[in-house]
Amino acid sequence: QFRVFLSGLDLVPAKLFVPQVVIDETVTKFAEALTDQVRTHERSSHDLHRLLPKSKHLPIVQLDISTEKRDYASRLLKALEAHGTKILPYPKTSHETIVARELLRRRPFRKDGGGYRDFLIWESVRQLILEGQERVAFITNNTRDFGEGPEPHPELAPDVLNPSQFKIIRSLTAFNDEFIVPRLKTIEDAKRKLEEANLNGFDLRQWLRSGLVDLLRNYELEDTLAGVEHHMAHTRIQEVSRFSNIVVEEAKALEN
Repeated sequence: QFRVFLSGLDLVPAKLFVPQVVIDETVTKFAEALTDQVRTHERSSHDLHRLLPKSKHLPIVQLDISTEKRDYASRLLKALEAHGTKILPYPKTSHETIVARELLRRRPFRKDGGGYRDFLIWESVRQLILEGQERVAFITNNTRDFGEGPEPHPELAPDVLNPSQFKIIRSLTAFNDEFIVPRLKTIEDAKRKLEEANLNGFDLRQWLRSGLVDLLRNYELEDTLAGVEHHMAHTRIQEVSRFSNIVVEEAKALEN
């Protein structure tokens, strides 16, 4: 979905804006996830060393989390900048304004006092609405604080002075389906060849058996497959044992 999104922005045409606070949150979550995985690997390695004969030496991963975090931030920014993304700086909203809104518990602030970073994100969005004449699409799945969409939460609505030029979209997939996919060129020949497993040597059925497994490993499927939350269990896709009918509904060409 990101590939379709980034490759298709020029077709809309649209420009991507990402608040700096979102970049910082993303980089921090990467470092936290990496730290957790390294610790899990270290525990498993130590347990294996204890259980196996000493002659069997298993590698132990040693990473400098700070270095990996900087490298990830650099890669992320380069990937975004390659598509003309503009990073929005932290808003210069006064402390008095922030505290007044927080004391009123007005969205995106919550009764428990949370919502500070969400407020900074909303301020960045609000500034975009105020400063330009273009339509603004705010892509977020945080429906609790920002609203179900396409309209913002009623508590945020007064901040939007030109509501006809603003909408909330809940996912990249929804944005792609509305703005990008309809603008992509349909390739009927590619659709037919995909169904026949004869598209430049690409075999869709073979990919379903192998590539789909690798793709699904990137998703947290505990709730979907096992009916439990992520912190209670871990589900891993091992193989695709079978599939029924394969129907290629549509084939579209990306611009690059």
